[in-house]
Amino acid sequence: MSRRIIHCCLDISGGIKNAKQLRGCITVDGKTLTTTDEVKSFLYSQLDMGRRVLPMGDCDNFDYQRGCMGHDVEEENQCFDAVENRRQYKVRRLANRLKEAAK
Repeated sequence: MSRRIIHCCLDISGGIKNAKQLRGCITVDGKTLTTTDEVKSFLYSQLDMGRRVLPMGDCDNFDYQRGCMGHDVEEENQCFDAVENRRQYKVRRLANRLKEAAK
């Protein structure tokens, strides 16, 4: 029996509207974007490239218009557990950053 993994992605238009909450969450070429203007500038540049969404982690089956196209993984495969644990960690980390930014 196999399961399907779908990675999360960021809607660029929504990111621009909520750029303040994304400060410190985006890294480009090793530099973390720490200001609202940096985040907006980066996201606008992605829109200019014709992209609608961005991956929120590593994904080798990603479409910049529709997001993750999915990954079939065998349940017995230990790789699934590692990927799922990593995803949960990233989601918790992002949620904590958004809570801190909202304060």
